Amino acid sequence: MAESAPQARAEPHPSSGGPILDAATRERLGRELQILYDPVLDEQLDPRLAALLTQLDEDRKSVRETRRSAARR
Repeated sequence: MAESAPQARAEPHPSSGGPILDAATRERLGRELQILYDPVLDEQLDPRLAALLTQLDEDRKSVRETRRSAARR
């Protein structure tokens, strides 16, 4: 007979009242996500996306500098 996977137990979180997963389930989920996403980390980023991310970084730096200049006045 095939052994079934253990069921994730969701228990209410004391501070929020929302469910939390037990430690074993969190560890298993983390391992499975790592197996799923590790190959993605090795993929080359689309050049258009890389350019957009670079532009976003530059825009953020510009906004920070503008705020710093305004704060000094």
